[in-house]
Amino acid sequence: MKGSPLSFLSPAWVGRSTIALGAAVLSFGCSESKESPAPASSSEPLLDATPTIPSLESTPSISPESAEPEFSNEPVLFPRGEISGAPNVLLVSFDTTRADALDCYGASHGASPVIDSLAAQGILFEHAFVPTPVTLPAHTTLFTGLDPNRHGVHDNSIFTVPDEALTLAELLRDAGYRTFASVSAVVLLDRFGLNQGFDSYDQEGLGTSAQITRKERFAPEVATAIIEQLDSEQPWFGFAHFYDPHHPYLPPPDLAHRFGDDPDDRYFAEIASADRQLGRILQALEARDLLSRTWVIVVSDHGEGRGEHGELSHGNHLHDATQRIPLIMTSAAVEPRRVSDRLVTLADVAPTILELCGVAIPPQLDGQSLSPLLVGTTLDRDDVAYLETRVPLLSYDWSPLFGVRTLDWKLVIGSRPHLFDLGKDPGELHDLAATKPDVVQHLSRLLEHCRTGRGPELSSEPRTLSDEERRILGGLGYLSSEATADIGDEDRNDPYDHVAKLESIQRAVGLMHESRFEEAIALFEALAQELPGTFLVRQNLGTCYARVERFEDCLRECLAAAEIRPQSALIHMNVGIAAKETGDRALAIKHLSLALGLSGCPANAYFALADLYADQGNRLNAKAVLDALLSRPDISPADKQRARQRVY
Repeated sequence: MKGSPLSFLSPAWVGRSTIALGAAVLSFGCSESKESPAPASSSEPLLDATPTIPSLESTPSISPESAEPEFSNEPVLFPRGEISGAPNVLLVSFDTTRADALDCYGASHGASPVIDSLAAQGILFEHAFVPTPVTLPAHTTLFTGLDPNRHGVHDNSIFTVPDEALTLAELLRDAGYRTFASVSAVVLLDRFGLNQGFDSYDQEGLGTSAQITRKERFAPEVATAIIEQLDSEQPWFGFAHFYDPHHPYLPPPDLAHRFGDDPDDRYFAEIASADRQLGRILQALEARDLLSRTWVIVVSDHGEGRGEHGELSHGNHLHDATQRIPLIMTSAAVEPRRVSDRLVTLADVAPTILELCGVAIPPQLDGQSLSPLLVGTTLDRDDVAYLETRVPLLSYDWSPLFGVRTLDWKLVIGSRPHLFDLGKDPGELHDLAATKPDVVQHLSRLLEHCRTGRGPELSSEPRTLSDEERRILGGLGYLSSEATADIGDEDRNDPYDHVAKLESIQRAVGLMHESRFEEAIALFEALAQELPGTFLVRQNLGTCYARVERFEDCLRECLAAAEIRPQSALIHMNVGIAAKETGDRALAIKHLSLALGLSGCPANAYFALADLYADQGNRLNAKAVLDALLSRPDISPADKQRARQRVY
């Protein structure tokens, strides 16, 4: 077959929950944004075209206003008194919601009247922190009481909650609770393991298959699914996940009109939308006379940068903008108070709920029950929060970040330490690591204890995505560096040194998506000079060269990317296709063969190699390649049919 390879070497910026146009998983297929679809290629493909890869920012199949049930603005008031018997628990996660976005934490946007009402009637924790600003790992901590270095889940999609993990839902179900959940983003699909212990795990409409490519559900759907589960004489544990505040922001029209069209305004409008649906759930509890025996706990998985420190979204740094979250616990059995003198973490939520429900807390958790603070007494522990993000490594080949936070200090270690005096510098503007070596040394010992001294680690190796998952969620090529970097890896770029580069990368990718390839090339070429070891830059520069038919340049960049991540099947596939286009069939066969020997090899690599052998008249080798593809258990029905139809 003849033609252009552009369907393979096309821009792919598959959005993740970590960032909108920042850290991302890459593959060589077109993606579509939530705002508008990517332009389709008019070129004839070299091989059968790879299907379009929808982004996590793809427009959901319903509009936000299509399912907005009626909601009364009257606040729900909790009765006061003891809870008799086993309490119900409603755990609500507001995705991407930083604490200071809520009025009860000092904002003045009016976006959170329902949460504010809960805070006024319950316990608000002023200093609550997440270990990592990534959705699946943070929720794994929420349900296990273990930090990511213990539970082993470090990113979305490529990790799975280990089967050996004891989750909150499992422990409550074993204690006689009915358990149910409703989630609203594909990164929490049951295949990633967060469903362990739930009798019912609602994810209707979400999927990563050729038939279902919807990435997000709006808050009304989640609230409705939860409300349908509330009627029960048996004590229950319910989990509601509202993804709405995550970028891109598509609030209902009335809230969009009320808050405005600026991105910050839309962020608050989406918080308001989820807040309104929490109000619906509370009103349903009140109507069913369940408030008197229900704990309502509101938390977030991480915050949002909103431009602070150069980070528009989340995942690349460990500043309080993305690490400090709301944590509010309300029931009929507590007197309202604000806990402002203690630091608490996401890992504390699971043991707290277990104690409230009279269920034994497993030993050696990273979290501790906060029940003493609920009644005005104190905790016997040091106030230390463990922090990490591996997004800089997985997306940019930069150093991962590990750190600890106390009430007064924060230490973050990339390729070098960074130290902030939070009492004097709450905005984390002045790095004192060079002038406070004693503090760095003390906090480094705390960090080492958090990482190695709190108990055994579970095993959660990166998983291999199916072809269908890869088409939706992105490629596997970025995994190879994850296992080799650790604290103080001085050979990698420090994320703190390259904040400004993120904006340039994002702008270049945006130009690439708009098919403004020459402009994107100019930006990527400069970035390749400044950041030669960044896979994302070299791969996307190769993509842009291919789109303007500069195939020699494309091959050079793909080869550079393959040197950075030699275990990436995807990049070896693209080297092979670029080499074929330049006429170097031997190099093409070499790299396509390398791709076939690596985990997660795309089906298209098999077809490309089979075509090369067929063009040489070597039909025996071509058939062997297709037979190898057909023997794979994860091959999609479409690729299976396609392979069987090939005749050599």
